[in-house]
Amino acid sequence: MNWYSMVECCLITFGLSFSFAVTEGPGAVFSKIRRIVKNLYGADSWQGHGIECPICCSFYAGILPAYLLGVGFSGWLCAVGFVNVVMALSPPDPE
Repeated sequence: MNWYSMVECCLITFGLSFSFAVTEGPGAVFSKIRRIVKNLYGADSWQGHGIECPICCSFYAGILPAYLLGVGFSGWLCAVGFVNVVMALSPPDPE
């Protein structure tokens, strides 16, 4: 494991988790996935709330990049922690 694989894993995990939770994606694929999850489990379930949270999505989105880049369990946890820090430092949504 080297440092640039770790940075790459963190950035990929953030990109995937933010895309799944917030953006529509190409052809609205991420919106469709969120709608399917909400219809399947219910909008008020933990799955329905979690699919809209980048921090929650990072837990699952980081598994594949960590495995493919060979950073292991510690790299996966680092990527999830990176998403937590970025989301904590970002300004809140103007709602």
